[in-house]
Amino acid sequence: MRANPLHPLHPQRTRRCTRGPGKRLLTALMLVSLAPITLMLHGCNQGETPVHVSQFDAFGTRVDMQLLGVSEQLATEIAQQTATDFGLVEYALGLDQPGPMQRTNELLATTDPFAAPPSLLPLLKQSQTLAARSGHLFNPAIGLLTQLWRPDPVTGRCEPPPDAETIARILEAQPRLTDLSLNGIELLSDNPAVKLDFGAVTRAYATDLAITNMRARGMRGAMIRIGTDLRLLGDRAGQPWRIPVLRGSGGAVLGTLSLRGDTSIITIGRFQKPCVRDGEHYPRTIDPRTGYPAKGTQMVTVVHPGDAVSAAAAAAALFVAGPEHWGQVGKRMGITAALLIDETGQIHLSPAMARLLQIIDRNAQVSLSPAWQDSGTD
Repeated sequence: MRANPLHPLHPQRTRRCTRGPGKRLLTALMLVSLAPITLMLHGCNQGETPVHVSQFDAFGTRVDMQLLGVSEQLATEIAQQTATDFGLVEYALGLDQPGPMQRTNELLATTDPFAAPPSLLPLLKQSQTLAARSGHLFNPAIGLLTQLWRPDPVTGRCEPPPDAETIARILEAQPRLTDLSLNGIELLSDNPAVKLDFGAVTRAYATDLAITNMRARGMRGAMIRIGTDLRLLGDRAGQPWRIPVLRGSGGAVLGTLSLRGDTSIITIGRFQKPCVRDGEHYPRTIDPRTGYPAKGTQMVTVVHPGDAVSAAAAAAALFVAGPEHWGQVGKRMGITAALLIDETGQIHLSPAMARLLQIIDRNAQVSLSPAWQDSGTD
């Protein structure tokens, strides 16, 4: 049975690492229906640091959290609040169920002004800025296109490819976030082809809200992982967070990152729930210039010091830009550390990512991307 993201999380099991005088306490805060996680039992260091691990389901996948250096009671409260907030964001901004986002898109199509739901406004404003910086390669206004390529929300099956005429009609209308006017809470679209679909940026937004709330409650060390996306806060009890970076297939590890501080790591890849039609794997990221799934890229990983929304928007734009233009797009969006694996398997690194990434795959074909070197920004 699928876990309810709004279900309270209760302490279920406490495990202690007992090697030597310095013990690390690991408390697993779990949904009752989930098995305890014991991933950190081996990490005993000098000093005793509480590491509270919790899990819940949201956005159709598992969310993992690690909360460091706080009491069990506070960790339980934060875990419960985070699960609740994720559920509320999923309801407010999701497209697969009746709710505020579906109603918003219905009203946008009328081109009449209406009062936008407050839950939408912060993400919409931030997305308008990010879309402009990306040259609209990140374009949440193309929901009419993305819905043509999405698997059926009930069965999960991939429908036949949309016809070219339908795609051409939507492209001719050129839906963009610049078609929207916002005056206070009054929202207006002058283009009936605009349909909002924030995609993976929605869960990045939920992650950012969670980190903001954690900071307000005194958290200094935390990790939130949802799928292949992470946001880090502080360090791992005095040690850097060690994060694996996947190969383009998603089935093996290319290398690792050692990171400290407030950092977001976002990965977009063809391996993430692609649609398979007639033996062809279609990625979920749609190129807003063509109306078809983006070509030329297997995977993008972005490491960004700060919010996950900016990193997720940049990852989407870089995936669409491909190896020829990804450097220019990344620099416009304020990204310095990024990796792109093209359709041939060649691995392209920005200079900043080359310094961060420790390659462990000896067979990897890695090159420093010249697209990032022209401006001297890394």
